[in-house]
Amino acid sequence: MNIQQRELENLVREVLRKRDRIIPVVGDDAFEGIVNVNGTEHCFPLQRWLAEKLLGDEVEEATKNKIYHEGYRGLDLMYEEFKILYPDESFIEYRESIVNTIEQCIRDKELRLRKDIKEFLVAGQFEVIATTCPYHILENELKSENYKYNISSFAPIASKQREFQTSRAEETLSLPSIYQIFGDCEGEYVSGEED
Repeated sequence: MNIQQRELENLVREVLRKRDRIIPVVGDDAFEGIVNVNGTEHCFPLQRWLAEKLLGDEVEEATKNKIYHEGYRGLDLMYEEFKILYPDESFIEYRESIVNTIEQCIRDKELRLRKDIKEFLVAGQFEVIATTCPYHILENELKSENYKYNISSFAPIASKQREFQTSRAEETLSLPSIYQIFGDCEGEYVSGEED
């Protein structure tokens, strides 16, 4: 057994021993999308995949890679390219295009949790997993008969709109749980750090 393998096994044992004190935070970089390019299936990180889906062949590869590498600023760059391709479309239509693309691709299983992330989360059986992604891939892929996650979220916009209802943020966190920091995908998409 080589040193790297031994270190990995030690890390896994340590994580399992302390899993009640570890809260993994799953962000955009934990997901990948499948795109068919010239008849060949490719997996891309989420923002790069979105650029491929929304902008297609009309935008150069270098621009799509820049969108991916710029983080949340990349979504602004993608919007600039979107405005050039679709000058009559507004920001709301851009945002709806992102939400609709994500929802459709979840249904078509073209957007998924990265294999290494999924294996880590399944092996760890963490009591709480936090996510900044407002879509339902995580709970769909982490379902198992012997370890079922409860879903809770904090969606401040939705909470303000439901004046007479109890906010899900005020509900007791039932363990194990996936805690969605930005709520679910029904009309909400985290398009920037301020949002």
